[in-house]
Amino acid sequence: MSSFDPKAAVRMEITPELALRGSVQTTMRTPSVDDLNEDLSTSLEYVFEAGIYKALDTKGDSELMPERALTYNFGATVRLPRLRATVDYWSYDFRDVIDVLPAGGVTALYAAGGDSLAAVQKLVTCPDGRGTGTCHVSALERIEVSYVNWPGIELSGIDWHLSARFPVGGGADGAPRRARVVSLGTSGTYLEEFYVRALDVPGTDIEIFDSLSAVGQLNWYNPIAPPLPRLKSRFTVGYHIGDYSAVSYANMVSGYTNEAHDDPDLQPVDGFVTIDLSMLRRSRSAVDVAVSILNVLDSPPPLVFWEQSYDGFTHSPKGRRIKMTLTWRPEG
Repeated sequence: MSSFDPKAAVRMEITPELALRGSVQTTMRTPSVDDLNEDLSTSLEYVFEAGIYKALDTKGDSELMPERALTYNFGATVRLPRLRATVDYWSYDFRDVIDVLPAGGVTALYAAGGDSLAAVQKLVTCPDGRGTGTCHVSALERIEVSYVNWPGIELSGIDWHLSARFPVGGGADGAPRRARVVSLGTSGTYLEEFYVRALDVPGTDIEIFDSLSAVGQLNWYNPIAPPLPRLKSRFTVGYHIGDYSAVSYANMVSGYTNEAHDDPDLQPVDGFVTIDLSMLRRSRSAVDVAVSILNVLDSPPPLVFWEQSYDGFTHSPKGRRIKMTLTWRPEG
């Protein structure tokens, strides 16, 4: 398997303080050994239409095509005496994305009956055998799905980083080592788009997964998209005096929607904010000492109405904790 993937990049310095940059390229990812392995692996899958867990057999496909993408980005960098800032817009267009056929779509089509049932009956096992399509969805014994090439995903967003340092006076003796500095900073990502193209049952024109925008959703039943809050960011404030520093971090994840529920009271997933604090002493010898208090306010993760009661892909359930770090710098 071979692929030609060119890349073009340009950087233009408008002034000593401002530079613009951009790039465009193609990429390719081959299927992994597991993606190609046609041996079955079995797990349990909750079948919404039956209200119970069923056996799910998953296998690879030796005929999978490589996953390809066209990506581009453009941005700017600002460098001032006391401020540094970067901002970038990025866009990825993935084609033939390698992922598993959605088992929830199989059972939904089976329960719909008619042509939909006929399109997926070869993937399910009833008490009288595989592919018969004679039983109710609640009586299904097994569901079989394989890895397929999804039509694709389009995603785009904005990344930024800004940092600034301001002197606020020297030490009592005027020594440079005792200079006092306040630092400010912010960084983050704003997810503008995560669009999943529709998927048909292989070999048919029956749609098994509708096209949708997955931004701002938990994506409970979406096998190709994780939970996707629109905004993740961090803000920092630091005070530095000589060899000592104290820095506070505010970490923020915006709220989003649990689309799996029709009840509007169960849909909102609140935003999540945690505060961290770090104190550092830079030693004149070879050992630096840092002490950090993570999640200072002991904030619990937002409640999500699903089995875990929180979103482990996005939020941390860890409460307040203390970490100490020693860094040794060998002399010479």
